[in-house]
Amino acid sequence: MLFLLTAAALAGDRYDDLDDLDSDYNSEIETTKTVVLHPVTLLFGAAYASAEFRLPDTSASLMVGAIGYTFTGAWDTNGVGLTSIFQARRYVLGDFDRGLYVGSHLNATYAQDALFTYYSGAVGAVTGGKWVVAPGFTLDQHWGVAYYSDWGVDWFVTVGVGWSW
Repeated sequence: MLFLLTAAALAGDRYDDLDDLDSDYNSEIETTKTVVLHPVTLLFGAAYASAEFRLPDTSASLMVGAIGYTFTGAWDTNGVGLTSIFQARRYVLGDFDRGLYVGSHLNATYAQDALFTYYSGAVGAVTGGKWVVAPGFTLDQHWGVAYYSDWGVDWFVTVGVGWSW
């Protein structure tokens, strides 16, 4: 529900106050899509990729992502898992190319090993920032807190690199 309410609230006017922060910003750069890889997750045996799409004429965007991973399940059996991630973001300072955002976070997890199938979900809040440098190299960082259906409240954080166009 929080995700749907945030998404509905994102239809506001575009707000861009970045000129006050960085007078050297090239205002001709205006991207609408970003693809990001999150290499930090490789340290934990997972691979995380995401794509973000700007909503027209607003300071809002939608991000979709997926995390694939392997794990050792019950009785040392090998398992695989997939987590789908959805975020509704609103850039409160700056814009889609260089800005800070807040939003809602929703994910669903499916995992399976030789003995068990596992489902989980989470809902929460996210905040972060994105920096696009010419000609499109992108740095993205976000963190947040969510309520997970299987273990309660926990936090998440990631740093990613990618490309915007």
